[in-house]
Amino acid sequence: MPAAPPSADVTEHFALCGQVGAAVFPWWITRHAARLGLGLRFVAQSGARLDMIVSGPPDLLDAMALACSLGPQEVWVDQVDRRRANDRMDAESSSPAA
Repeated sequence: MPAAPPSADVTEHFALCGQVGAAVFPWWITRHAARLGLGLRFVAQSGARLDMIVSGPPDLLDAMALACSLGPQEVWVDQVDRRRANDRMDAESSSPAA
């Protein structure tokens, strides 16, 4: 059976809602994005919301959303809202996770 062709990368805006203001959360997300080989850029963070741009294969974006919903013990994610990043600035600004 022939191998499936690789998925084209997509760029999505993730909005994590809940108690997500812990200082450790961006570091935690960056580490997981790097493990998955995803591009990542943080847009904004408050106590109740964290916005970021994530780029990579769709299946790995799904894995990232699941990881974020579970989060570290310092946060409580109530909801993960995702949408395609159709803003050209968002798509061009995403960079590989460090």
